[in-house]
Amino acid sequence: YRMDGVLAGQTVPAVLSSVIEDVLVAAILPLFAGWCVADGVGAAQAKVWRLLRTLAVGALLAAGLLAALSSVIVYGVAPGLGPSASSIAVRSLQITAPSIVFLTVGSTLGAVLNYQRRFVWAAAAGMVGNAAALVTLIVFSQQLHVYSLPVAANVFAILLLVCQAPFVRASWETRVSAVDTGDVMKAFGTLAGPLVLGVLLF
Repeated sequence: YRMDGVLAGQTVPAVLSSVIEDVLVAAILPLFAGWCVADGVGAAQAKVWRLLRTLAVGALLAAGLLAALSSVIVYGVAPGLGPSASSIAVRSLQITAPSIVFLTVGSTLGAVLNYQRRFVWAAAAGMVGNAAALVTLIVFSQQLHVYSLPVAANVFAILLLVCQAPFVRASWETRVSAVDTGDVMKAFGTLAGPLVLGVLLF
């Protein structure tokens, strides 16, 4: 029942993680390239940072909702779980929720690194995160028991962000006050919407 609980608790975060990792990199890179051609590099950089901030706030709200509604979500995903497994699933979901924020920012930075042609480091950051998550599972399995899996998800997401952030060029503009958030999100949604639908269907 413990493994049933963990798997039930990880279902929604796993789906969101797939959407975030697959969609952000696939959508942001062509968007940025198009903005560079249409508006110039400086304006394109400002739009990317506005997009990053908006996505980070959205991810923070999503993580908060996941944690707050964890009992409802677990019941919707696996209504047949017993009380003990449901309790584990709820706790597992709550522990995993913050990883959504780190993963969103890290995946966005990965798209930026790909634009800068730093493909090796973008890929290496993912490998470092995966290796650290595996170490967490092995080393802390006795202390954390079944919760080592959701903790490892956070370790991966945090390291993905931390390993990539220093390699995003410091010269990138951060003045985004003149950028229209609505226009940026509309452009992102037009490209990302079909990608999100495709990933969810898959």
